[in-house]
Amino acid sequence: MISDILKHWNMADATVTELTRPHMSEGERTIWDVDGRYMLKLQPDCVIKLAQLLADEGIPVARYLPMVDGNMITQDGYALMTKIEGTHIDLFEQPHLTVEFGRQLGRLHRALAKIETHFDDLEDSNFLEQWHDYIVPGLGDGVCNDFRNAVEAKLTEICPKLPHQLIHRDVHCQNTLFDDGKLVGWIDFDLHHRNARIFDMAYLLVYLIFGSQHDPIKVEKWRRICDQLMSAYDEANPLTAEERAALPLMMTAIELLFVSFWNREGNAEQSGAALDLAKWLWNRKW
Repeated sequence: MISDILKHWNMADATVTELTRPHMSEGERTIWDVDGRYMLKLQPDCVIKLAQLLADEGIPVARYLPMVDGNMITQDGYALMTKIEGTHIDLFEQPHLTVEFGRQLGRLHRALAKIETHFDDLEDSNFLEQWHDYIVPGLGDGVCNDFRNAVEAKLTEICPKLPHQLIHRDVHCQNTLFDDGKLVGWIDFDLHHRNARIFDMAYLLVYLIFGSQHDPIKVEKWRRICDQLMSAYDEANPLTAEERAALPLMMTAIELLFVSFWNREGNAEQSGAALDLAKWLWNRKW
């Protein structure tokens, strides 16, 4: 089957290795390494367009190869992209890369803001609407009313003041590739949409501390990472005062989003872990 698909690129005889990643979104669960140089996967047109526009802005992303007929995607939705050579990092183990990460995230956001006018049907996420329509109905009895109401009051106050633009929506270390101290690739733009710009930074920071918030050594390292990420981002793409104030709130709300998600999935363990982190974040003194 895969060889038949690769005929569209005159690569039917290529060596193909299937890579399955269960933790990824549906379209990312299975990809194929092609000759160690390319990656084949199901990909919507909008992601291909996004990658092409970002590449034109100098952002390190995969390039998509046209088929022999000139089109970029098969009728079944497959696309072939260049494979970026690099490795995933651990900012706790490689804190010297924090500044590079923050600076490049700032550059990415600048580019995303510039190109969003090229999309007519871009999904526009109003976080307050998401809070009322999705998050709150799924919180269950584990989240007390006082906690929920306090977060909601702050979101209602702050969210309308936040810069809103096209974002990656899934920023974490597994969606970046580094080589020789430099960020050489952003990957997995499947969840991109318009949202509060600070969402990406908040998502990255909760990703980093999840499961380690009761480890004093990890927490101290995380605090330094937070400061360095924000300072480096600010150099490339200045943060507003409202964004700085909203960061701990947004991190808390993101974990409550995961509480709601895991409740819907029937996973009490993951829901409880997300709630524990949400409470810890809310009680932090920033």
